[in-house]
Amino acid sequence: MKRKNIIIVCDGDFPTAKQPLKVLRDAVGKSTAGKNAADKDATCKCNGIIIACDGTAVNLAKHGFTPDYIVGDMDTLSAANQKKYKNLIHKNSSRENNDQTKAFEFALKLIREEVKAAAAKSVAAKSIAATSTLQTQYKIFIIGATGKREDHTLGNISLLADYAEILKKKFSAKATADKRKFVTQKCDPNNITVEMITDYGIFTPFTDSFKISARKGEQISFFAFDPTLCIKSEGLVYPLDSVKFDMWWKATLNEFAPCNNVKAAAGNRKAAARGSKTIAELKFNHPAKVLVFRKF
Repeated sequence: MKRKNIIIVCDGDFPTAKQPLKVLRDAVGKSTAGKNAADKDATCKCNGIIIACDGTAVNLAKHGFTPDYIVGDMDTLSAANQKKYKNLIHKNSSRENNDQTKAFEFALKLIREEVKAAAAKSVAAKSIAATSTLQTQYKIFIIGATGKREDHTLGNISLLADYAEILKKKFSAKATADKRKFVTQKCDPNNITVEMITDYGIFTPFTDSFKISARKGEQISFFAFDPTLCIKSEGLVYPLDSVKFDMWWKATLNEFAPCNNVKAAAGNRKAAARGSKTIAELKFNHPAKVLVFRKF
C-alpha cells in the first residue's frame, strides 16, 4: 500500500518542534535516522507534496524548503516573488474561503487528478485494478496554522471539522474509473485523512464514534460544536458521559487512563504488558463534528 503525504504550510508561526519539522523533511527526503555521521545515508524516501499558503513560500525558503505549489490570493507574496515562483502559483482570489481552505481544496484536486490518471492507466493496461479502491493512502497535514493573530488561529483550527465533513460527504465511495467519489470509508486502509500539527500536539477531526490508542497518561482534549451531542467514553481518566458540549472548555485537559483496562489489554496485549499503551473508545449518540487535541 503506497502512502503519500500532502503538507499544507500556513502563514502562522513557522514550526520549531521536531514533529512538524519531520513531516516537512520527510516530504523532501531530508529526514535521517539519526544525527551521527553513520546515519547520513539513512535518508527518508521523498514521497510528499508541499503546498504553501501564499507568502509562506518565502518563509519556507528561509528554512531550506521549496514548495511544490503556492495557493492563495497572493496578497502576501510580493510582485518579485510572484515572478520568481510563477510556475508554482495557483491563484485563487475567492473571498469565500481563507488560504488554508483554498490549499485544502487544491490538495483534494490533486488527489482527484492522481486517481483519474491511475484509473486511466489501468484501463489502458486492461487491468482489473481500474475498478478497485484507491491504492494510495493520502494523509493531509496542516502546519504553521497557529500563532500570530488569535482570530486566524481559532478560525484555522475550527475549519478542520469542516474538512472532515467534506471528506465524509464527497469522498466516501469506492474509487473507480467512472465515479467522482473516492475512498475514505471507516476502517478502509485506502483513505484520505487530515490533521493539524502544531509545536505542541496534533488536532484530529472526527465525525462519529471512534477508538484511539496512546501512551498511558497522554493528555487529550475534546472540542465539540453540538450541545445535543452525548459521548460515552471508556479509557479516559475523566469520562465524558455526563458532559454537555455547550462550551468549548467542557471536555478539555483530559488524560488516557492507565493501560490496565480491558480495552487496552484486548486491543494491544503486547503494549499493555509493557505498560506503554492504552486505548480509549468514544461512542457518539449521533454524528457530529468533534476536534481532538493530543499533546506530544
